[in-house]
Amino acid sequence: MNHHTQNEVMAEESKSFFNEFGMYGVGLAIVTSFVLLITT
Repeated sequence: MNHHTQNEVMAEESKSFFNEFGMYGVGLAIVTSFVLLITT
C-alpha cells in the first residue's frame, strides 16, 4: 500500500514547476499587482 507515492510525485512536479517558472511567476505577480493598482 503506497499512499505516499502520489504526494511525492505531486511534490516533485511542483518543485520542477517552481524551478522552471519561478522567476516568471514572480514577474507575472508583480505585473498583475501593478495592473490592479492602476485600474482600481
